[in-house]
Amino acid sequence: QVLNGKAIELRESGRGKRKNKADPLTPEEEELLWETSALGSATGESLNHSLFYTLSQHFGTRGVQKHLQMRLEDFRFVRKAGTAEVEYVEWTEGLTKTRQGGLVKQSRRVTQRVFPSGNDRCSVRMLELLISKRPAQCRTSGPLYLRPLKNPRPSLWYSIQPVGANKIKEFMKTIAKRAGIDKSGKRFTNHSVRKTLVRKLQKGGVSNDKITAITGHKNEQSISDYADTDLEDHQKISLLISKTDALQNPQLPELPASTQPAPLPFMNARQPLQPLQQGVHPPFSSSLKASLPSLFSGIHVLDSFVTIQT
Repeated sequence: QVLNGKAIELRESGRGKRKNKADPLTPEEEELLWETSALGSATGESLNHSLFYTLSQHFGTRGVQKHLQMRLEDFRFVRKAGTAEVEYVEWTEGLTKTRQGGLVKQSRRVTQRVFPSGNDRCSVRMLELLISKRPAQCRTSGPLYLRPLKNPRPSLWYSIQPVGANKIKEFMKTIAKRAGIDKSGKRFTNHSVRKTLVRKLQKGGVSNDKITAITGHKNEQSISDYADTDLEDHQKISLLISKTDALQNPQLPELPASTQPAPLPFMNARQPLQPLQQGVHPPFSSSLKASLPSLFSGIHVLDSFVTIQT
């Protein structure tokens, strides 16, 4: 009760109002990551960031510990029969928060694989590039993420030192800052990538059981936190409430001058009201007398009097 009372007191003082959850990225924000070169393969750092971002989505990994544990030995390049062309890359996951190991091994239901996409955002191509830029003794084993050299050479971008946990923890914040989306008021953390993946699959019509197979969640209820209404849906709901469809942005056509309704005679600039004397009623103007019957059925105007038939 003491703790509950303290919690209530803190809430009443305004503490805890702002959410501490990571925000997913919109498709437009994802595009900005690449367009601004916050992601890419031009440097060792951007290559690390790009693999972090793309592998997080292909494998549904959590933000820090899993990437800290990733090693080259965990990846297997499967090539097409009789060729050197990669068919897919398979990743073997280590221990996780929900699969701690022990005597009974708990593996994912689905083997994690990533297939070549053939474009400059291809995780397979970036993995091969990363391996080719590592020190010779680190091209078959060792931590996946190595520290970029301050003065890289064409064939060597990385040192033998691994990227630390604190640095990996800041990957998404650094990416967001370089893309210029850190000032949006949203909270971008490494977990944002996992949320972006789930939202993307849900909007693409992928069933929850297949989503959990990618993310590694034990049950479908575990992804309920990711299913919050996104900004686009919130906008549609808001516009529906306001009875406005800003997404289509319809423009009301202007009527031609010939069809514009003429102003009524008594709708001209109004004159200041004059106080009435008791028992004296000023007569209606001739224009008002002519207009009233056309506006209201059953009305008759005679001098200062109006009669209405019911």
